[in-house]
Order: sequence, then C-alpha cells, then structure tokens
Amino acid sequence: MTFIALAEAHVLDALREAGVRPQRIRPALDRLQELFGREYVLAAKELATDGIDVLWDFSRTEAVVS
Repeated sequence: MTFIALAEAHVLDALREAGVRPQRIRPALDRLQELFGREYVLAAKELATDGIDVLWDFSRTEAVVS
C-alpha cells in the first residue's frame, strides 16, 4: 500500500466516523476526481479549499447512487 493510499484510507475512516454514509462518499469522490484531474483526491491539498464544498453538497443531497 502506498503512503497516499494510506492517507486516503485515514480520511475515509474519518468521514465514516463523522456519520457520512459510504454510498454518499463514492459519488462525491468521483466528482472530485473529475474536478481535480487526479486519482487520490482525499489527500490533495485542493480538498481543503475547493473540494470541501463538493463533499458537503453530497452529504446534504439525495444524489442518485447506482
């Protein structure tokens, strides 16, 4: 496991502990990957400024989950 994957796992764990349902996390991650153009978005510094809005929006909406 790479360090960046370990960092992302830590962030995912924190999201779950904060009460974010796993079915809400995947669509938000997909959207962040589109916006940032990278695979490991939860370890990206842009998450703190640009991505937090995307995560927040997904946590409050009824996004369609397939």
